[in-house]
Amino acid sequence: MKKEILGLLIFLATLAAVSIPLVMLAIGAPTDTFSSNVTVGNSPPNITYVNNSFSINPSAATTREVVIRFNATDNNSASDFNDATAEVNITLDGVTRTSHTCTPEGLAGVLESWECNITINYWEKPGNWNITAYVEDTAGNSTMNDTYWMTVGNADHIDVIETALSFSGSAGQQNRPASENPLTINNTGNQNYTIVNITGTVLSGGGDNIGPSNFTVNVTDGSGEGEALSTSVITIASAVIDRRTGASSTEDLYFYLDIPSGIANTDYSTGGSPWTIDPST
Repeated sequence: MKKEILGLLIFLATLAAVSIPLVMLAIGAPTDTFSSNVTVGNSPPNITYVNNSFSINPSAATTREVVIRFNATDNNSASDFNDATAEVNITLDGVTRTSHTCTPEGLAGVLESWECNITINYWEKPGNWNITAYVEDTAGNSTMNDTYWMTVGNADHIDVIETALSFSGSAGQQNRPASENPLTINNTGNQNYTIVNITGTVLSGGGDNIGPSNFTVNVTDGSGEGEALSTSVITIASAVIDRRTGASSTEDLYFYLDIPSGIANTDYSTGGSPWTIDPST
């Protein structure tokens, strides 16, 4: 029993000898500090949507506005966008039309939308035009999306400069030119016309008639040579009116009249049945 008590006392004494210095060391130990920091970098923007599910036909002889909307997100918040850099363009076969205005539509958390206006001309080539949308944030990081398309449709229009042709002469005279020669046709659409047809009607006056076969038409000053008109459709040889690619696209037509002999000296007109010009592709 004495041995057991003695062993316990020795154990307690050893434990005290070890613990007391440790406690004293812990109580008297000096402290220090350290700092931490986190760098959050600028989040680049991302264009998530471009409206492209539409087609538009140009307006004859003038321009038309195309409105394209696109959305972008920026995880730094929508206020991080530089609205002045927003831009949209459309491209086909090396021709590019660029937006002249892009108006922000209002902030929504990390999302911003813009409506961009592009002016297209009446002669723009029909087909699928590639849309490119672009915007930057205030740090100069940019995003671009060119995966969308829009369709420019057909504009089938012409404009005949003169609304009436006038001829003068005496009965029996040949190859009388129209005083309006040449009659100019403007292509005011976006089609390439490879065929130009014309249909004539009878001119009446004083009980006599002048049939359309007495008139001829040509694309050059042919002094009466050319295609004789008819009450049926005839094709004007060599007449084409291409889609405008330069200043304008026109075709000049020259008309001549063989005045029949023995008809009354009076005025002749088509009345309510005018001639028609019908180009086709």
